Amino acid sequence: MRLDPFNWILEGQLGFELEVGLAKWLSVETVPVFVVDDTPPWLNLGGGDSRVYQHSGGWGPLSGASLGVNFWPNKLFKGYVIRTGLNNYALEYETKGSKGERVDFVSHTKRQFYVMLGSVERWGAFTLGGGIGLGYDLNKASRCIADAPVFDPGDAKPGRCDELQIAVPVSSTRVTPVAITPFTYPWEFLARISLGVIID
Repeated sequence: MRLDPFNWILEGQLGFELEVGLAKWLSVETVPVFVVDDTPPWLNLGGGDSRVYQHSGGWGPLSGASLGVNFWPNKLFKGYVIRTGLNNYALEYETKGSKGERVDFVSHTKRQFYVMLGSVERWGAFTLGGGIGLGYDLNKASRCIADAPVFDPGDAKPGRCDELQIAVPVSSTRVTPVAITPFTYPWEFLARISLGVIID
């Protein structure tokens, strides 16, 4: 059982990692993710008064879960590990005007196949792990916002921008499109730091 403080702080998404060993070299894992911060730093790198808000699109704060199969070349739950699986997280995004009224809204279910290379260190029952990897969104979509004097959410259409955009107000009459997907979309670089315990 582990939790990931890295994505909790940066993305406002807290993952509880639950993993069970099936053989000396094989384990299965599920990671339920809860949205615990509606304006995390990673979503609002530009700062300022205009903010993008995120919410869970699932059951309460639970946005979804992943299911993975992990391979341990040396020893189960110690040393290097190759992780592979599928993430399924439903997320909602919105922007608000100066009076708190909604300006724009986007929902998307990230159905992402991923491969990660990680490692785990163990001291008795306590573990510290980490990993980096690459994910691909199988539910790829685009939402493009054209420049216009007056913004209407109905004007946002799929298009050649190859990303999911949301309108962020910059004045009472003007908005600017901001991508809620990474610049590598539908690919995404993944990272995790995991703190946990093992029950033998």
